[in-house]
Amino acid sequence: MQQVTSKGYYLVAAHNENQARPMASCLQHGGCVATILNSVAHRAKSFGRDPTKLGRWAYVRIQGKKFAMLTSDNQVCEASDASRSRFSRDLVVVAAYQPNPPGTDKSTVWAQHRSFFRSQGRQREPREAFMVDLL
Repeated sequence: MQQVTSKGYYLVAAHNENQARPMASCLQHGGCVATILNSVAHRAKSFGRDPTKLGRWAYVRIQGKKFAMLTSDNQVCEASDASRSRFSRDLVVVAAYQPNPPGTDKSTVWAQHRSFFRSQGRQREPREAFMVDLL
């Protein structure tokens, strides 16, 4: 996974880190990039990716408006400024790539993902695994 922060943009890239690229080519199908630009780039709060390292998704969390915690009777909680500042309405930008149905080539994203799951002793269908894991 690569994270790049620069004036004017914030970028998170994810690709399959579990399988080496074929020797004949530097091309590896699949992967995702989540990017935020310009005036919101400085509000990037956190980032992440698919924990399997298959490059199925990458995300950036953008800090939204901060707000105070309220009690059930709409009174502001007595809390320190530090703890109150943790609460905000954030936006999460997710870039995701679900593999296409199985093909004949061993380098397809579907084949890469099936190979990974089998190496883990799990008989998962890559497209179904994508939906279950993302949710």
